[in-house]
Amino acid sequence: MELKDIIKGTAELNCVVAGGVAEYILTDINGHTYQLQINIADKHDVGDTATFMAHEKPLYLMRWIRKAIDNNELIQLS
Repeated sequence: MELKDIIKGTAELNCVVAGGVAEYILTDINGHTYQLQINIADKHDVGDTATFMAHEKPLYLMRWIRKAIDNNELIQLS
């Protein structure tokens, strides 16, 4: 899994889980899919005015993608 391949792909909001977790499905340029979870309840991490769109450019989610890769929390689906 390469960060540069992921950020050139697509990101779609799959769901928002009770407790404040936004779950995105990322598709990289090679067709691999990943699940990314962002704790939107953590105001220190996302800020007070963050907006998470249904269809997002992965580039805008890069800080959380990088964090998930570093913490082995980015789940490869296919």
